[in-house]
Amino acid sequence: MIVYFDTSVLVAYYTAEDRSSAAAAIVERAELPVISDICIAEFNVVIRRKQRDGFLSDQRLKRSSHSSTNTCGTAS
Repeated sequence: MIVYFDTSVLVAYYTAEDRSSAAAAIVERAELPVISDICIAEFNVVIRRKQRDGFLSDQRLKRSSHSSTNTCGTAS
C-alpha cells in the first residue's frame, strides 16, 4: 500500500512527541511510504527549530536528519 506522509507524521516518528507511537505504527505498516519534496524542507526546519530550542540534542539531530532521507520516496 502506498501511504503519503505529511511533515507532522515524520516529525512525530523521528522525535519524542505525544503522537510518536501512533506515527510509528503508521510508518511501519506502509509498504511504500511517500512524501512530497516540500515535506523534506519542512521537516528540516522543524528539526532544526527543536534542536535550537533545546528539545533535540546535536547527536539526535544528526540521526533524525540522516534517517529521514532514507525512509521515504518522494512524489515529484
